[in-house]
Amino acid sequence: MAKARGDSAARVYQTLPLAAPTGGMDLRTSLTQMGEDRARLAVNVSLAEPGVFASRLGYRVLTTDTGGFLPPPRIQGGLRAYFRTSTPSASSAAVTIWAKGSPLGLSTAVEMIALVSDGQMVGAFDGVSTLATKSTNGSSWTRFGIAPGSTGPTLSTLSTGGLSSGGYAVSWTYKDRDLAYESNGPTESTITLSASSGAINVVIPNSTDAQVDAFIVYARKVSAGETVLRKVSSQAQSTGANSTVVLTSTAWTTAAEIPTTHTLPPTLSFGTVWKNRWWAADAAAPNRLRLSEIYLPQAWPANYYVYIPFEKGDELRALQPLGDTLLIFGYSKVYMVLGTTPTDFEIRPSIGSRDGAFGPRAVCQIDNGIVHAGANGVHWFDGQADTLLSDDFRVAWQEAFQGLASTRVMQTALVEDRRTQELKIALPVSRLDKTSAATPFGEWIMDLSRFRAEHRALWTVSRRTITGYVPFDGPETASSLQNVLYSFYNNGLGTVRTSKESTGIDGVGNAYWVTRALSAGAHAANWLDVRGEYEPSTAATGLTIESWVDGSSLATVSLVLSSAAASSVYDTRRPFYTPLPLSRAGRTCGFRITSDLPVRLFNIDVGFVPETKPRQFSR
Repeated sequence: MAKARGDSAARVYQTLPLAAPTGGMDLRTSLTQMGEDRARLAVNVSLAEPGVFASRLGYRVLTTDTGGFLPPPRIQGGLRAYFRTSTPSASSAAVTIWAKGSPLGLSTAVEMIALVSDGQMVGAFDGVSTLATKSTNGSSWTRFGIAPGSTGPTLSTLSTGGLSSGGYAVSWTYKDRDLAYESNGPTESTITLSASSGAINVVIPNSTDAQVDAFIVYARKVSAGETVLRKVSSQAQSTGANSTVVLTSTAWTTAAEIPTTHTLPPTLSFGTVWKNRWWAADAAAPNRLRLSEIYLPQAWPANYYVYIPFEKGDELRALQPLGDTLLIFGYSKVYMVLGTTPTDFEIRPSIGSRDGAFGPRAVCQIDNGIVHAGANGVHWFDGQADTLLSDDFRVAWQEAFQGLASTRVMQTALVEDRRTQELKIALPVSRLDKTSAATPFGEWIMDLSRFRAEHRALWTVSRRTITGYVPFDGPETASSLQNVLYSFYNNGLGTVRTSKESTGIDGVGNAYWVTRALSAGAHAANWLDVRGEYEPSTAATGLTIESWVDGSSLATVSLVLSSAAASSVYDTRRPFYTPLPLSRAGRTCGFRITSDLPVRLFNIDVGFVPETKPRQFSR
């Protein structure tokens, strides 16, 4: 049974606690109904330590070439590749793709180049160029696949040899000995030997492809009923325009057949590696998924493809392996390729998926699931169903992408920062801050440690404008490079930053916090002052507090928090205090607290004096 409550209040000084925003941002709930540890905005703020308002440390901007990590301007993609031949050195393992001055031979006009690695090589696809490229060391690039010769070899008879008379057919393939891979063969050439001839002279045009260093000759005896070309010999290309080999024996009857499935890949947009094959999106057909020959990533037979039965004209946007399952993301739906062996698989729709992905960079494996960013928000897919992680800013997320070109939307990128235990999402938009439309918000950050421990998706934002990420998530020779995260911005300047946080906010801007609304209940109040504690840093920190009462902004108060010696080993705290402008009374009060350097604030209280009775009129 409800109890009656008096309408009078003592006109004495009181305080209300202002909890730190370590519960993350909430753009959905009313300011007066938000949880105590929630914030309307938390920009450049760390959520790692509950109960403390702590600035996010800055990021080091690479302005010079440090160990080969800084590429030229206009970065179109990046990847940290790890090759099985040896543990990579600091300079050779960073594979960064760029357009200007790039040896790749891909388009410089596209916004994004997709990179795929299998431990042996890195493939680069842009969805436009008719040929893809590859590298086995991160610095030199050649064609992805080997083109066959355009015509058959030139044949002539020789008198000395062990070949019997009859009809013969001869062809050849080009070979890259480093990767032990060869091309398909061209159309075979035929010749008939008489009783006086015992050998065949074969003249093969040398390849101009830099990766080709040898060729393999295949032959069959037509008059003996042989139907398959088989390997005769292999040798290095000679200098000049042609190479020559002489066939003198028919000891090929049990040798390997000439390959027929080593077809060059079509124009591909992006891809991944799963079940010892490469899988990629066909640029010519939005819902066609291509796959390579098993164990042969450069061989793409023409009939090795499947059409994904997307609904409503959807198309391939991303590919992500998850154990024995390959997830295929459309714009609004997820399909699964299921298989226990590399040659036995089937495609099924995911009934529990609620959204797709913006693009190939908008998916990332976190623990035993896949986080994907799509039109309806950020979801975590566990292989059966989606869990929405962005409910606190669902409407703002959907509004942010309205009217954007698809090429910009597809650049949305997300990554797990293993050093800070955070999920980071780089957005190509700057519309999520409704209070300051000119302020760019390019990165949303979720605390993974607290997500795992508390099962809460807690979000904050940074002001870094980012196009993509390059995580160092493999075996590094230098411990200082383990789990480093690079981010880059495709702005024509080649801006690259590392995730090794420093004491300054490098190019990111001030940290600030727009609080929830404190309420005095039915009574109006005079909001008088703010007090709390801070932990001194090595430099004096400027702190500004802008207050608002019943939605009307008051004057801004500025404070200088003193510094302390860096050698202190104790968690020393000092008090701060400031009166608020006495311009008006009201029922609710909130703040925007801004620091110009990294700061840590504790135990913040707001002082007020309530009016004795509620006001007897409506506003």
